[in-house]
Amino acid sequence: MDNDHIPAHSTKSIIQKSETEGIQNQDKTGTKANKQKPPPYEKKRTPDMGVRPGAQEEEGRFQKKDGDIEFDFITIDGIGLCAFDIPTGGYPRRINEVMNLAYRPGDVILATYPKCGTHWGSEIINMIVKKRANYMKETKESAMLEALPTFEKMLERLPSPRVLNSHFPYKWFPREHIQRGGKVVHLTRNPKDTYVSFFHHCKNLLDLGHKTKDMTWTQFFDTCVIGKDVVYGTWFDYEKEIDLAKKTNKNIYTLHYENMKENPEREIQCLATFLDVQLSDSLIKDIANKCEFQNLKKADEEVKENSPEIQKMFDDFLKNCPDTKVDMYRKGIAGDWKNHFTMAQNEQFENMYEKEMRDTDVKVIY
Repeated sequence: MDNDHIPAHSTKSIIQKSETEGIQNQDKTGTKANKQKPPPYEKKRTPDMGVRPGAQEEEGRFQKKDGDIEFDFITIDGIGLCAFDIPTGGYPRRINEVMNLAYRPGDVILATYPKCGTHWGSEIINMIVKKRANYMKETKESAMLEALPTFEKMLERLPSPRVLNSHFPYKWFPREHIQRGGKVVHLTRNPKDTYVSFFHHCKNLLDLGHKTKDMTWTQFFDTCVIGKDVVYGTWFDYEKEIDLAKKTNKNIYTLHYENMKENPEREIQCLATFLDVQLSDSLIKDIANKCEFQNLKKADEEVKENSPEIQKMFDDFLKNCPDTKVDMYRKGIAGDWKNHFTMAQNEQFENMYEKEMRDTDVKVIY
């Protein structure tokens, strides 16, 4: 490690110890929603949904050139969205489809900012609700609301209970799911590791534009972290919106990536309790073992199969980017940010975190 990077034990401000959250999160009264004009995709809101209005009302595009690197992605309501998996009809139509999705009793939505363990969480939740430690044959993308090539068709054929997943902000979540008390599992990860993982993901899958494969960490940090121009918006905005929603929606359960790494059996038991599922101790141990990182990575290679629609989506993408490999499993560890952040970047980030998150109840674990 270079001398200007962070030593293993030198972080200063937002390192916290956290106990497992209660099954029904007990939130303090905190941040109030900004009173702004609602976004165009949601003309009616029920007052108890805890949704913060969007800041903009237009479709746009973010473009920036930094040497040989060219950032280029579309935006909706000021939120960047990746270009390779644009759904049929475009994102405005998909946002409407997601928000108007009919609730099916037993539905669970896994809510994650990118690179916070979505594949991991999806597999665990599916095993819990099905009460067996068997890998799903289908990939996580087969239930990813924003990425489904055919929305209604693919969701209709999913057996109940459906475990849906999305990186969309909470304000674009299915309204009926929220109004009818559907369960939401919010899987979060410390922002430094999240951004480092997102950096490698974007270099691989070119989510930030087709000319970003050779992007450096510093270029990503300056534009996407400090500059806040990144697909799916910032980690800060995503987590603040969930934090606000939890003030009124007690059917949101927050699960920490780091706690899952430390004690998966304990966290699986708490998650099962939230989901109203009783599991034996032996089954919990089996689920924890099956969902260990290396075992999941092996299952992804040997067990998983994309549906024809999802496979076509990836094939079409790879035709334009033949040197790209679709690999969602990199390291699966906590603390890799220390190999990327310089001391100056760490100080800049912590100052940013303090400013962004000072009025929230958001917990971060390192």
